[in-house]
Amino acid sequence: MNHTEGKTPDGFSEALAVFREAASAVPAYTLFLKEKGIHPDEIRSYNDFLTVPLMDKATYLRAYPFFDLF
Repeated sequence: MNHTEGKTPDGFSEALAVFREAASAVPAYTLFLKEKGIHPDEIRSYNDFLTVPLMDKATYLRAYPFFDLF
């Protein structure tokens, strides 16, 4: 299914709430987003959400201090 044609997928509002909570509460994620030029308050639509970079071991887990990941 192509979600870029105006239909917001089920559960998006919940996913957006989790994203915003993590962006404000998790130090490493806050820094990760800042370094990538992502402003959480500007992520409002599903298409906006698709611009949030994916995380992996190299770009996130190994890039930040352990206790900043929580």
